[in-house]
Amino acid sequence: MNYYKKQCGSVVVENTIKEIVWSKVAESPALAAKLLRLHYHDCFVRGCDASILLDPAQNKTAEKTAGPNRSVSGYDVIDEIKTTLEASCPGIVSCADILALAARDAVSFQNPTTALEMDPNSALSFDSDYFRSLNKHKGLFVSDAALLTNQESAMVVKSLENPMVFFAKFARSMVRMGAIEVLTDVENTVRDIVWKKVEENPAMAAKLLRLHYHDCFVRGCDGSILLDPVQNTTTEKTAGPNRSVTGYDIIDEIKTTLETECPGIVSCADIVALAARDAVSFQFKTEMWPVFTGREDGKVSLAAEVGANLPSANANFTTLLTQFGNKELNMDDLVILSGAHTIGNSRCVLVARRLYNFTGIGDVDPSLNATYAQTLRKICPNPQNPATTLEMDPDSSLTFDSDYFRSLNQHKGLFVSDAALLTNQQSAQMTEVLQNPDVFFARFARSMVRMGAIEVLTEGQGEVRKSCRVINSQ
Repeated sequence: MNYYKKQCGSVVVENTIKEIVWSKVAESPALAAKLLRLHYHDCFVRGCDASILLDPAQNKTAEKTAGPNRSVSGYDVIDEIKTTLEASCPGIVSCADILALAARDAVSFQNPTTALEMDPNSALSFDSDYFRSLNKHKGLFVSDAALLTNQESAMVVKSLENPMVFFAKFARSMVRMGAIEVLTDVENTVRDIVWKKVEENPAMAAKLLRLHYHDCFVRGCDGSILLDPVQNTTTEKTAGPNRSVTGYDIIDEIKTTLETECPGIVSCADIVALAARDAVSFQFKTEMWPVFTGREDGKVSLAAEVGANLPSANANFTTLLTQFGNKELNMDDLVILSGAHTIGNSRCVLVARRLYNFTGIGDVDPSLNATYAQTLRKICPNPQNPATTLEMDPDSSLTFDSDYFRSLNQHKGLFVSDAALLTNQQSAQMTEVLQNPDVFFARFARSMVRMGAIEVLTEGQGEVRKSCRVINSQ
């Protein structure tokens, strides 16, 4: 949203597109469906990259010449928008963004708070009648009728008869579709640097993921953890829980590269979010979740704020749930994001109390698997060596998988905060479900998107730092 606000001066890009599209849809209401279809067909082939707009050249065929696309229209509207924007703001607004914005605005013409549909009696009105018709077996296509052949899908169809439910969920799904395989030059640059670093040192995946997590839980995802202390002040990175956080050098390298290619545009907060996603994704060679960009960097970083906001490895379930709730995350997010402990190591000092003095009488935490406890005591003898580390997920700390939840259900969670997930019935049931890797990966992606939106700064609330380690005024 508002990405082009800083790029085109007095030219309001989104308003320009909206005015052209609304004028066209007012003249021809059927155009709303056509522009939405154009965006849909674009996104599902090579992502939302406007490749559907390319004309065939030198006897080659392009996407628009393929059978399913021969009835697609609306190209002339996109051309008109592009011509207008090139005259007022040349070389800035991509055709891919024009497509996405035009689809949104076409659907929104009827009422700026709604979106589009097509069904037997209201093909020019965006409403939820499609789902009522579908439940009467009046879906036009085989693909429509197919939605009733699955029990879960059929239940969703029923709920979407409610227009408010449909409008809200349609908006969210359009955002998700608009992110399909979108890869800017900026994201390419971040990915290439991160993948190279993780290939050289697989442990870096956990470190960059942790950096993002520690940043977001204190003052939101604003890159405040990156700021160095100045003039005898302490910043977040100097607080106890953050002293073992690493990966700053990679963020610096990415920032330096991007400042050379695209100065003053990409925030450190966005770099941290993208680097975390790409670090985890290296193993799979595909993006594990979308990262919505446009964050600005914070100007404040206080060590004193870390303790109260960052969940502790020794926290109980009630405390964890409260801290996540304070960030507008729910119990699902708490359990799912704890699965990040499937990669990475910890220092022995963080588990010493569980192993040697849990209740103050020299005992072991009774909730810890006894055999596992013996193994941990061998790795971390008492007194602890501050330099000694151990795997958070036994035997697979370099592989992002769902083994964490299997280990947890064997009472082999390393931290008190891990074991705490089994002390609540609903949470414990979730840990069983999340042993399925497909379920875990899908839900982890959703929760990472939610975490990445914590208290973000936009539209002048922050800044885009020139160096991630200092605010611009220093």
